[in-house]
Amino acid sequence: MTITQIEYFMAVAEHKNISKAAEALFMTQPALSRQITAIEEELGIHLFFRKSRPITLTPAGEVLYRGLGGFTDKYYDIVRKAQIIGSGVGGALHFGVLPGIDIGDIFPKFFNNMKEKFPEIEISAAAGSFADLMNGLKTFEFDFVITNDFGVEVAENIETLLIDEQPNYLVMSKSHRMADKENVSLIDFKDEVFVVNAPDDLAHGGKVLEKCALAGFTPKSIVAENISQYLLMLETGMAVGVLNGRTTAHHDPNMVFVPIPDIDTNRILLVWDTDCKNPSLKNGIKGFKEVLKND
Repeated sequence: MTITQIEYFMAVAEHKNISKAAEALFMTQPALSRQITAIEEELGIHLFFRKSRPITLTPAGEVLYRGLGGFTDKYYDIVRKAQIIGSGVGGALHFGVLPGIDIGDIFPKFFNNMKEKFPEIEISAAAGSFADLMNGLKTFEFDFVITNDFGVEVAENIETLLIDEQPNYLVMSKSHRMADKENVSLIDFKDEVFVVNAPDDLAHGGKVLEKCALAGFTPKSIVAENISQYLLMLETGMAVGVLNGRTTAHHDPNMVFVPIPDIDTNRILLVWDTDCKNPSLKNGIKGFKEVLKND
């Protein structure tokens, strides 16, 4: 039986009259009779006692009628939901973010913008290291991620959108002996211990060490396994490190951000894989562009 034939059967069962059912279905009575006969022949059972007035269901017809009750409504609801998801105006968007990046001024605007324009798209978020985020893009665990620029543009099938570009700072505890110094440069920190990023982010951390080398010294360094450990080393005064202006630590009153002209700026990017087949992704990217444009 096709979905249309199910509608024919249900209409006759409910109206108990082929002529009235045909009128409700905007078709002729002979055409509907032929359809009911075709259904009975396909199933190999009689569905109606046609000689009775009004027409009544056979026991087999009763079973079919009870079983199919609400079926067409459910079918069309499922089709509607599938069409919404397929068109990109529904479904889900999963994004990942590098811990420590401050997106409190951007993401709520994006979230509200999406909920206003695409209320049927569900948005979820998770944090992860740079390696976790990039692997998540490849496996489509994430539809897009927000991360610092750790060379993501060299990855295959990756596209990016610039969210912000911020200066990098040398960061330390406010109790650090260098915290109140002015007009400092990297060479002033030649005797300090530098904390660098977790192993998967060492390309970025290595840039700091390269800058130190250009300044004329090789610093002592220690590797943090994650951003929590990185910040802990800074807060406790165990080491100094480099963070950009768009970091949650910038709001910590116990941390001091010292401008260093020798250190490059840092870009914060929205990143996605062009192989991602989620139809909602294009609307998510469009939503971010609208928010950034209006900022």
